[in-house]
Amino acid sequence: MGKKLVLVRHSKAFQPEIGQTDHSRKLNPKGIERAGGVAVQLKALSIKPDCVLVSTSSRTRDTVAVFKPILNISDHNISFLDSLYLTDTDDYMNAIRECPDSCQTVMIIGHNPTTAWLANMLTNTHYSWATGSAMVLDCSINSWLNFYQNSAKFNSYIDAKLIA
Repeated sequence: MGKKLVLVRHSKAFQPEIGQTDHSRKLNPKGIERAGGVAVQLKALSIKPDCVLVSTSSRTRDTVAVFKPILNISDHNISFLDSLYLTDTDDYMNAIRECPDSCQTVMIIGHNPTTAWLANMLTNTHYSWATGSAMVLDCSINSWLNFYQNSAKFNSYIDAKLIA
């Protein structure tokens, strides 16, 4: 039995105010609405993440907060990782490989350009990712330790710009 990987770019955030750090930017109302719409579409695809890896930024935390009730995600299934903020695909791959094998569906809520780079690397295609968009990948592995570039195949893409 294979596993699933769901890559999510955080939803639309407010522009930074003077003196505000990028890390502390919150979702704006459109971002909250689109995150809800993406979560509803993931639910329609029967996506039930049992391991959710989230960057520690405010906008990724806000995105998972919108997803939680819609996808029935428990707090104990969420890990907030500094290593997913302002990083590269190697850090995302390492975080995925550290997931327990009991997790059938891993979701990463992160940032661009890394989310798009990883999706493009894994699918050998090019996607232009709108904020809040998600991609579902089918993984032909039994253990996350065996997750490498050629172990995932495209399943579906949800474009947040097409919501609301």
